[in-house]
Amino acid sequence: SRYRVMKIHEDAGKPFAVQLEVETLTGRKHQVRIHCAHGLGRPIILDPLYGQDGSQQLSDRISKLEKELNGMREMFFLHAAQISIPEFGITAKAPLPSSWCEILDQQESSCNH
Repeated sequence: SRYRVMKIHEDAGKPFAVQLEVETLTGRKHQVRIHCAHGLGRPIILDPLYGQDGSQQLSDRISKLEKELNGMREMFFLHAAQISIPEFGITAKAPLPSSWCEILDQQESSCNH
């Protein structure tokens, strides 16, 4: 996988989450999840298989918004912003879910779509 840091989310000057743009190279199952957890040492937030989130700041933010999340604790923070199938000339794009922006930034306007 190739990756680039899009944003480091901080609370009181301490980083609690890193937003990455990742390009998969092989398409292997769980490739991004494994590379984040083991290669970068930064598991995907709420990933039940490859990492536990130890960030108290993030846990506090999720708890505050739990009522609005509608089952968000059953998901983890892995999002395909763009998927392309060059052979067919197809590209699909999707913005980050607004609930994720609220958790990470506490305001949607500062979320990097």
